[in-house]
Amino acid sequence: MLESQPVSLMAGLVSLVLISGSAIAQSAPGPTPALDAAVVGATVGRDVARRWCAGEEPRRAIERTLVAYLSGLKIPPDQLPQATTQALGKEIAVEAFAQAFASCPQTARQVFRTMMQ
Repeated sequence: MLESQPVSLMAGLVSLVLISGSAIAQSAPGPTPALDAAVVGATVGRDVARRWCAGEEPRRAIERTLVAYLSGLKIPPDQLPQATTQALGKEIAVEAFAQAFASCPQTARQVFRTMMQ
């Protein structure tokens, strides 16, 4: 299946956010609980879209939402497997764009165009 450029870019951005956000998320050492990428991606994607529609810069919206969500779960972002990170990025992208196009289509188009450049 072919991925769109914004979905691929968002997956990569999520990976970067998780790596850079690892210093922010505080947790005790130990095994990392498994995440359901579809559930987490939908939840985070909805909040990302809400932030986009409120005028927040796209990358900042993703960073703030994702780091806050994972910090709340006490999951160190750098301990998530790469496959989970990629799946999470794709789910966030799909949900964020779906919600944004439904709620604020002009902003969604602008974010989409920006990611296509």
